[in-house]
Amino acid sequence: MPALIENEKRFHSVFSQIEHILFGNPDRSSFMVDRTRAIAPPPPFFSDCVGWPPHQLGALELLIEESEEIGLEAFRARIGRGQMCDLTRGLGYDRHGLRIEADHHVRCAAHPSGPVFLIHSAIEHVFATPEMIAALQERHESGMTRAMTETEALVLVHPGSMCGSARSQLGRSEADAARAEVLDRVRTHVGPVIVIDGALSDELSRAENRLIDEAVARALASGHVAGRIWGCDSGERPYPSWSGLRSDGGALVHDGQEAAATDIAPLLSGVTVLVTGAWAGSNEGSGCVNSVANAIREVLGREARVGIDETALLMPEEFEDPEP
Repeated sequence: MPALIENEKRFHSVFSQIEHILFGNPDRSSFMVDRTRAIAPPPPFFSDCVGWPPHQLGALELLIEESEEIGLEAFRARIGRGQMCDLTRGLGYDRHGLRIEADHHVRCAAHPSGPVFLIHSAIEHVFATPEMIAALQERHESGMTRAMTETEALVLVHPGSMCGSARSQLGRSEADAARAEVLDRVRTHVGPVIVIDGALSDELSRAENRLIDEAVARALASGHVAGRIWGCDSGERPYPSWSGLRSDGGALVHDGQEAAATDIAPLLSGVTVLVTGAWAGSNEGSGCVNSVANAIREVLGREARVGIDETALLMPEEFEDPEP
């Protein structure tokens, strides 16, 4: 026994000399596994897409767009077995022998920032911390702000003049086709939307009014400049059923379309502005569409990107003002 103890001491002495030669005077704690380091807990269930917080829909949009598909086992490892059991039971699995592993319609995905989600019956079940979702929402909102400088603003002038007035000047079929083209342009537009109404806007059908209102509401919800304001070229005041709005809370009623355009022009700084509606003349001095474009350009400067949209209704030559 004494010999064994002596050999063990000699071994430790030799090992210490080798260690000193190789590493100098190392800190032995550096060779030990740090068992005190915290392991990040799995992300908790945040929400499914049906009950998603309305003020954070941008985060959900980025989550779906930017995530990459992962396998079911990888998803299970991310959220932990306990949460996985709760999720599968809530979705109706593990009853009558039905197992999620056998459901080939289920998909899982992971976002680079940490959230993961499982798609079942076209519903995303998202596991993420509130901080992760808040960061995605903030990035989405800042992206919309940047997009504001890269997109086009659409200004619709006197949409009611595209009804009876247009029919009397262009004929019923041509006027109706032109109005439908403008309204489709409004419906599909993505970006800032400003509508300048006049007295004839009460000739729009209920469906046409709803289409315009929905376009304005969509722009507003996306964080763009949006508004429906009054600027009648004949000087008439709004009719009783008319209602307006502005994203910036500014004035709704103006004395003519030019005054309305002058007032909203600063909101459109830095974007390309396209003006449509009725009427556009072949020269800059004719038509309400042209006068709105001129007023906006006057405020923003001659170098501003302001033009007449290709859908604008062209004024018949006999009604145009003579070229200056």
